[in-house]
Amino acid sequence: MNEQLGNFIRGNLDVLREQARTGFPELWEEHFRSPLGVNSFKLLFSAGFTLNIGGHVLWPDIKVPEFVEAPLENTIRMAFTDPGLFLLTHHHADHFDTQVMKQAVSNPEVHLAAHANRFPALEEAGVSRSGMIPVLPNGEFTYEDLTIQAIATPHINIEDSIAFFITSPNSPSVL
Repeated sequence: MNEQLGNFIRGNLDVLREQARTGFPELWEEHFRSPLGVNSFKLLFSAGFTLNIGGHVLWPDIKVPEFVEAPLENTIRMAFTDPGLFLLTHHHADHFDTQVMKQAVSNPEVHLAAHANRFPALEEAGVSRSGMIPVLPNGEFTYEDLTIQAIATPHINIEDSIAFFITSPNSPSVL
């Protein structure tokens, strides 16, 4: 690569990282404080997203990016005061945040569904077993009136990666 172009790209990436790092706590709070309509979703920067399916809140792969100074524990706790369900697709660092999980599942009304093979590592990381739903590929479970099927999904260097197919009696299905 041309050295001048490389320096330009690196400089712009550094500026973007700094803007994201300093602005992320505000983005995080706004994401979780603003209302979410039924059968809708909101993207949380590059840190997962929030779904509302048939009136039920789901959080697939919520994560605080590495370049962001971690939000305070009370900010994370505030984000997950309502009942909801985390869906952990796999354990790559860009899909899982131990601090977020520990704070979120400290609320007994917040649940976490993950591949059953991940539970020993989750417990070792200090994530409570209360409210945790172990799933296996091609298995199915219910959360409130949602039916959720776990589907094996091959992923780089991950044997226990799953996707979730979610069916609600009063909203479209989601994968």
